Amino acid sequence: MSNSNDDNNGGDYDVGYQKPPKHSQFKPGQSGNYQGRPKGKKNASTFLKEALAETVTINENGTKRTISKLEATFKQLVNMAAKGDLRAIQRLLLLVMDMEAKDMEQGTSKRGIIPKEQQAQILANIIERANDNKKEPSDAND
Repeated sequence: MSNSNDDNNGGDYDVGYQKPPKHSQFKPGQSGNYQGRPKGKKNASTFLKEALAETVTINENGTKRTISKLEATFKQLVNMAAKGDLRAIQRLLLLVMDMEAKDMEQGTSKRGIIPKEQQAQILANIIERANDNKKEPSDAND
């Protein structure tokens, strides 16, 4: 059921579903959202990427190096985990497992850092150690 509107459209153009009248269609170069986000306007994702790409100077083994803030953040996380911070260890292991899962999905994993069979056991051990550390200080006072 299409209407032929010869008077307004100048010809045999059918007006109907997904066929608006010619006079109300967008003109070439005209957008439907002319007040939308301007070209070049940055969003939150862009700001975050720029902030993480900023560089900082660090002193590593007596040598000054310039690295990105993202790299510095990961170095701090790894260092905290190496010192025994359980939260840092948990976060780091979750990141490693997530990276491995993505590598395996893409077929880019040459060798797994942590075999899948051991991942659940490692997390269970971390949780057990965290619970043990919470209990020890109160037991010492008795």
